[in-house]
Amino acid sequence: MAMAQNTAIPVNAGVVLDFDTSLGKMGLSCIPLALSDFYASHGNYKARLVLKTRDSRDVGTTAAGERGVGFWTTENGIVRRSNTTSMANLRAIMWPGESTSVPKGWVFPTNGKKLKIGVPEKKGFCEFVKVTRDPITNKTKATGYCIAIFDAVMATLPYAVPYEYVPFKMPDRKAASNKDELFQGHVLKYDALVGDFTILASRSLYLDFTLPYTDSGVSMIVPIIDNRSKRAWVFLKPLTWDLWVTSACFFVFIGFVIWTLEHRTNEDFRGPRSHQVGTMFWFSFSTLVFAQKERIVSDLARIAVIIWLFVVLILTQSYTASLTSMLTVQQFNSLTQLSLI
Repeated sequence: MAMAQNTAIPVNAGVVLDFDTSLGKMGLSCIPLALSDFYASHGNYKARLVLKTRDSRDVGTTAAGERGVGFWTTENGIVRRSNTTSMANLRAIMWPGESTSVPKGWVFPTNGKKLKIGVPEKKGFCEFVKVTRDPITNKTKATGYCIAIFDAVMATLPYAVPYEYVPFKMPDRKAASNKDELFQGHVLKYDALVGDFTILASRSLYLDFTLPYTDSGVSMIVPIIDNRSKRAWVFLKPLTWDLWVTSACFFVFIGFVIWTLEHRTNEDFRGPRSHQVGTMFWFSFSTLVFAQKERIVSDLARIAVIIWLFVVLILTQSYTASLTSMLTVQQFNSLTQLSLI
């Protein structure tokens, strides 16, 4: 009760506490302290609150909080009788609606009204929603990805909900001066809509959208390349044949350049011709793994080797990245015709 000028004014406020627990008793003691702090910081506030406590056990059906209704056993669940514990504190089970009678639960409605589920009739994207009519029975049949998801969700409900699909035509973009207003006039006739609808802020004023279960934007479904039969030669795919031949020629060329600059002054590049040719090729191709053991003496040769090692590093890293992508990511065919989509 709020006291202002000796007049009691009722205030609709309340706190439910369980005095059987230490937390409930602590909450009751904290409320006067909080009010005292409030009055101290608001000296001009004249109204005062008068706390009144009430035991909910004396109110009957208006009781709030926990109820002792039985004993839980692993064999039989909740039982009302126990051989070892007193039953004096057990109370009746309170069902929703403040009733002690057991509800019947959900039953299949016999004369209930079916939900009208609107499905759009439009051209294109029939994989999401497709509306067809039986020429013999003139009944409407809705199929597609959205329809399958809606049917699966309704089937998981613990109660029966009868519904029927009712097709409607989407407003024409050219004919409608305000497409959203015309769309609103259509959808308010139905209980729900199923289809691929665009979520707009203006539509959310009169519709509740579910969470999108497809990615937004434009996407295409294209066939993938099956390279399982050619997986043995996949290590040749990262580089084109032109690049393979060019790289091999440069390996031979850089070996010849190093031999030309070193064979007159460096003992490692001298000897019989077969030894010199072998050393030239070995030094060039060993730079792939940076394992060259020959000592370089000429300054020009050192500059050439530094530049070549930088080129080899870029080439090997690009090759490794391309090969990893081919082995781990599915490759797609390039689209040359619209029918391939």
